[in-house]
Amino acid sequence: MPAVLLEHETGVALLNCDAGDLARGERGFINDPARREDAERAFSAAADLAEVVGARTVNLLVGRMLPGVRETRQRSAIVDALRAIAPMAAARGIAVVLEPLNEQESPGYMAPTADAAASLVEASGSDAVRLLLDVYHVARSGQDPVAVIERHAGMIGHVQLSDHPGRRRPGSGSLQVSSIVDALEAAGYDGVVGLEYQPDGDTRESLRELYATEPQLVGYKLQ
Repeated sequence: MPAVLLEHETGVALLNCDAGDLARGERGFINDPARREDAERAFSAAADLAEVVGARTVNLLVGRMLPGVRETRQRSAIVDALRAIAPMAAARGIAVVLEPLNEQESPGYMAPTADAAASLVEASGSDAVRLLLDVYHVARSGQDPVAVIERHAGMIGHVQLSDHPGRRRPGSGSLQVSSIVDALEAAGYDGVVGLEYQPDGDTRESLRELYATEPQLVGYKLQ
Protein backbone atom coordinates (compact mmCIF):
# COMPACT_ATOMS: atom_id res chain seq x y z
CA MET A 1 0.00 0.00 0.00
CA PRO A 2 2.74 2.61 0.75
CA ALA A 3 4.15 2.08 -2.75
CA VAL A 4 0.74 2.71 -4.31
CA LEU A 5 0.28 5.87 -2.25
CA LEU A 6 3.73 7.09 -3.28
CA GLU A 7 3.04 6.31 -6.94
CA HIS A 8 -0.13 8.40 -6.89
CA GLU A 9 1.31 11.10 -4.61
CA THR A 10 -1.51 10.45 -2.15
CA GLY A 11 -1.53 10.63 1.63
CA VAL A 12 -3.88 9.02 4.14
CA ALA A 13 -5.21 11.20 6.93
CA LEU A 14 -7.66 8.82 8.61
CA LEU A 15 -8.36 5.10 8.81
CA ASN A 16 -11.53 3.40 10.00
CA CYS A 17 -11.16 0.85 12.75
CA ASP A 18 -12.87 -2.51 12.17
CA ALA A 19 -16.55 -1.83 12.88
CA GLY A 20 -17.83 -5.38 12.62
CA ASP A 21 -20.15 -6.81 9.99
CA LEU A 22 -21.42 -3.67 8.27
CA ALA A 23 -23.54 -5.68 5.80
CA ARG A 24 -25.47 -7.12 8.73
CA GLY A 25 -25.93 -3.73 10.31
CA GLU A 26 -23.08 -3.50 12.80
CA ARG A 27 -21.63 -0.04 13.34
CA GLY A 28 -18.86 -0.83 15.78
CA PHE A 29 -18.93 -3.07 18.84
CA ILE A 30 -17.11 -1.35 21.68
CA ASN A 31 -20.49 -1.05 23.44
CA ASP A 32 -20.54 -4.84 23.84
CA PRO A 33 -19.04 -5.75 27.24
CA ALA A 34 -18.29 -9.24 25.94
CA ARG A 35 -16.11 -7.93 23.08
CA ARG A 36 -13.67 -5.75 24.95
CA GLU A 37 -10.63 -7.76 23.81
CA ASP A 38 -11.93 -7.69 20.22
CA ALA A 39 -12.16 -3.91 20.45
CA GLU A 40 -8.58 -3.54 21.64
CA ARG A 41 -7.28 -5.94 19.00
CA ALA A 42 -9.19 -4.08 16.29
CA PHE A 43 -7.71 -0.78 17.38
CA SER A 44 -4.18 -2.22 17.50
CA ALA A 45 -4.58 -3.55 13.95
CA ALA A 46 -5.85 -0.17 12.72
CA ALA A 47 -3.03 1.65 14.50
CA ASP A 48 -0.45 -0.69 12.95
CA LEU A 49 -1.81 0.05 9.47
CA ALA A 50 -2.01 3.77 10.25
CA GLU A 51 1.70 3.81 11.06
CA VAL A 52 2.51 2.02 7.80
CA VAL A 53 0.57 4.51 5.63
CA GLY A 54 1.33 7.62 7.69
CA ALA A 55 -2.19 8.25 8.97
CA ARG A 56 -2.41 9.99 12.34
CA THR A 57 -6.12 9.48 13.04
CA VAL A 58 -8.28 6.38 13.55
CA ASN A 59 -12.08 6.54 13.41
CA LEU A 60 -13.80 4.34 15.98
CA LEU A 61 -17.54 3.61 15.70
CA VAL A 62 -19.13 2.95 19.06
CA GLY A 63 -21.87 0.47 18.15
CA ARG A 64 -25.65 0.11 17.98
CA MET A 65 -27.85 -0.68 20.96
CA LEU A 66 -27.73 -4.35 21.90
CA PRO A 67 -30.94 -6.11 22.87
CA GLY A 68 -30.98 -7.57 26.34
CA VAL A 69 -28.14 -5.40 27.69
CA ARG A 70 -28.89 -2.32 29.77
CA GLU A 71 -28.05 0.94 28.04
CA THR A 72 -26.06 2.11 31.06
CA ARG A 73 -23.92 -1.02 30.87
CA GLN A 74 -23.29 -0.50 27.17
CA ARG A 75 -22.30 3.12 27.74
CA SER A 76 -19.94 2.03 30.52
CA ALA A 77 -18.42 -0.51 28.11
CA ILE A 78 -17.79 2.27 25.58
CA VAL A 79 -16.15 4.54 28.14
CA ASP A 80 -14.05 1.70 29.58
CA ALA A 81 -12.86 0.73 26.08
CA LEU A 82 -11.98 4.34 25.26
CA ARG A 83 -10.04 4.69 28.50
CA ALA A 84 -8.08 1.53 27.63
CA ILE A 85 -7.46 2.50 24.00
CA ALA A 86 -6.58 6.17 24.63
CA PRO A 87 -3.13 5.55 26.18
CA MET A 88 -2.35 3.05 23.41
CA ALA A 89 -3.18 5.75 20.86
CA ALA A 90 -1.26 8.46 22.70
CA ALA A 91 1.84 6.26 22.86
CA ARG A 92 1.76 5.94 19.07
CA GLY A 93 1.00 9.60 18.44
CA ILE A 94 -2.40 8.70 17.00
CA ALA A 95 -5.72 10.41 17.66
CA VAL A 96 -8.92 8.41 18.06
CA VAL A 97 -12.04 10.12 16.74
CA LEU A 98 -15.66 9.23 17.47
CA GLU A 99 -18.12 9.74 14.64
CA PRO A 100 -21.80 10.44 15.28
CA LEU A 101 -24.09 8.58 12.88
CA ASN A 102 -27.59 9.95 12.46
CA GLU A 103 -30.53 7.99 13.86
CA GLN A 104 -32.44 7.93 10.56
CA GLU A 105 -29.76 5.94 8.74
CA SER A 106 -28.28 4.06 11.70
CA PRO A 107 -31.11 3.51 14.19
CA GLY A 108 -29.98 2.55 17.65
CA TYR A 109 -26.46 3.91 17.18
CA MET A 110 -25.18 4.99 20.58
CA ALA A 111 -23.77 8.33 19.43
CA PRO A 112 -26.48 9.63 17.07
CA THR A 113 -25.58 13.31 17.48
CA ALA A 114 -22.41 15.33 17.85
CA ASP A 115 -23.46 16.17 21.41
CA ALA A 116 -23.77 12.47 22.28
CA ALA A 117 -20.36 11.73 20.79
CA ALA A 118 -18.87 14.72 22.58
CA SER A 119 -20.19 13.37 25.87
CA LEU A 120 -18.28 10.13 25.28
CA VAL A 121 -15.15 12.05 24.32
CA GLU A 122 -15.33 13.95 27.60
CA ALA A 123 -15.96 10.75 29.58
CA SER A 124 -12.80 9.19 28.10
CA GLY A 125 -10.76 11.77 29.98
CA SER A 126 -8.05 11.83 27.32
CA ASP A 127 -6.88 14.38 24.77
CA ALA A 128 -6.14 11.44 22.47
CA VAL A 129 -9.90 10.96 21.96
CA ARG A 130 -11.56 13.58 19.78
CA LEU A 131 -14.76 14.30 17.85
CA LEU A 132 -15.15 13.53 14.16
CA LEU A 133 -17.35 16.26 12.71
CA ASP A 134 -19.22 14.91 9.68
CA VAL A 135 -21.41 17.81 8.63
CA TYR A 136 -23.79 15.53 6.72
CA HIS A 137 -24.60 13.47 9.81
CA VAL A 138 -24.91 16.66 11.87
CA ALA A 139 -27.41 18.15 9.42
CA ARG A 140 -29.26 14.85 8.96
CA SER A 141 -29.77 14.68 12.72
CA GLY A 142 -31.42 18.11 12.61
CA GLN A 143 -28.54 20.12 14.05
CA ASP A 144 -26.83 23.21 12.66
CA PRO A 145 -23.19 22.38 11.74
CA VAL A 146 -22.04 25.92 12.58
CA ALA A 147 -23.61 25.78 16.04
CA VAL A 148 -22.07 22.35 16.65
CA ILE A 149 -18.63 23.62 15.63
CA GLU A 150 -18.97 26.56 17.99
CA ARG A 151 -20.16 24.33 20.83
CA HIS A 152 -17.40 21.73 20.48
CA ALA A 153 -14.62 23.85 18.99
CA GLY A 154 -11.77 22.49 21.09
CA MET A 155 -12.76 18.87 20.65
CA ILE A 156 -12.79 18.44 16.86
CA GLY A 157 -10.13 16.05 15.60
CA HIS A 158 -11.25 15.54 12.00
CA VAL A 159 -13.84 17.03 9.63
CA GLN A 160 -15.79 15.36 6.82
CA LEU A 161 -17.51 17.69 4.40
CA SER A 162 -20.43 17.14 2.06
CA ASP A 163 -23.78 18.76 1.51
CA HIS A 164 -27.27 17.91 2.68
CA PRO A 165 -29.57 16.39 1.63
CA GLY A 166 -28.06 13.49 -0.27
CA ARG A 167 -24.36 13.75 0.70
CA ARG A 168 -23.57 15.48 -2.60
CA ARG A 169 -20.84 17.95 -3.51
CA PRO A 170 -20.41 20.76 -0.97
CA GLY A 171 -22.31 23.78 -2.25
CA SER A 172 -24.92 21.76 -4.12
CA GLY A 173 -27.48 21.52 -1.33
CA SER A 174 -28.83 23.41 1.68
CA LEU A 175 -25.64 23.90 3.71
CA GLN A 176 -23.66 27.13 3.58
CA VAL A 177 -20.09 25.94 3.05
CA SER A 178 -18.63 29.40 3.61
CA SER A 179 -20.27 29.62 7.04
CA ILE A 180 -18.94 26.18 7.99
CA VAL A 181 -15.42 27.10 6.88
CA ASP A 182 -15.61 30.41 8.77
CA ALA A 183 -16.72 28.55 11.92
CA LEU A 184 -13.84 26.07 11.60
CA GLU A 185 -11.36 28.89 11.22
CA ALA A 186 -12.83 30.74 14.20
CA ALA A 187 -12.56 27.52 16.21
CA GLY A 188 -8.86 27.30 15.37
CA TYR A 189 -9.24 24.03 13.48
CA ASP A 190 -6.17 23.44 11.32
CA GLY A 191 -6.55 19.74 10.55
CA VAL A 192 -7.59 17.84 7.46
CA VAL A 193 -11.02 18.24 5.85
CA GLY A 194 -12.16 15.03 4.21
CA LEU A 195 -14.40 15.35 1.17
CA GLU A 196 -16.80 12.49 1.86
CA TYR A 197 -19.43 13.02 -0.79
CA GLN A 198 -20.94 11.29 -3.79
CA PRO A 199 -19.93 13.11 -6.99
CA ASP A 200 -22.37 13.44 -9.85
CA GLY A 201 -20.28 12.03 -12.67
CA ASP A 202 -16.50 12.21 -12.96
CA THR A 203 -14.67 12.76 -9.67
CA ARG A 204 -12.00 15.06 -11.13
CA GLU A 205 -14.60 17.24 -12.80
CA SER A 206 -16.56 17.36 -9.56
CA LEU A 207 -13.47 18.53 -7.67
CA ARG A 208 -12.78 21.22 -10.28
CA GLU A 209 -16.35 22.44 -9.89
CA LEU A 210 -15.99 22.37 -6.12
CA TYR A 211 -12.94 24.62 -6.16
CA ALA A 212 -14.62 26.95 -8.66
CA THR A 213 -17.81 27.33 -6.63
CA GLU A 214 -16.30 27.18 -3.11
CA PRO A 215 -12.97 29.05 -3.39
CA GLN A 216 -12.72 29.38 0.40
CA LEU A 217 -11.71 25.69 0.46
CA VAL A 218 -8.55 26.46 -1.49
CA GLY A 219 -5.62 26.18 0.91
CA TYR A 220 -7.31 23.67 3.18
CA LYS A 221 -5.78 20.24 3.63
CA LEU A 222 -8.42 18.35 1.66
CA GLN A 223 -8.64 14.58 1.23
